[in-house]
Order: sequence, then structure tokens, then C-alpha cells
Amino acid sequence: MLQEVVVKTLKHHGITAEHECFEACSKRLFDISKFYLKDLKTSRGLHDEMKKAASSNVKQVIDWVLEKNSEK
Repeated sequence: MLQEVVVKTLKHHGITAEHECFEACSKRLFDISKFYLKDLKTSRGLHDEMKKAASSNVKQVIDWVLEKNSEK
């Protein structure tokens, strides 16, 4: 479920499954989002919280991964 949200969020920002940085962005955004979500006390509104966590961090993750890839 979280993975689907991550994929949709990345796609919305131009990083599709075909993009060379998709794997790295997907894993990092998933891990960061999961880190925030594990503090939730209940599953009420979980899907909205997943979208919020992914959306709040997607730009930073993409920028970081692209920067690291350009340094290689």
C-alpha cells in the first residue's frame, strides 16, 4: 500500500519506473515515509498520512538522489 503511494508520488514528479533513478528514489522515499508512519497510534486515516508523508519528502529525495548520481 505504501509502495503504491510512493510510486504514484514519484510519477507525479516525473520519476517513472523507466527513470534511471527510480529504484533509488523509490527505496529512499519508502524508507523515509515508513519512518514517519510508524509513530502513528492508530490506522485511522492511514492512506492520507501515507500520501502526506510521501508528498512532504519527495522533492528532497529526488534532488538528493539526482545530485548523488551526477557526482558518479
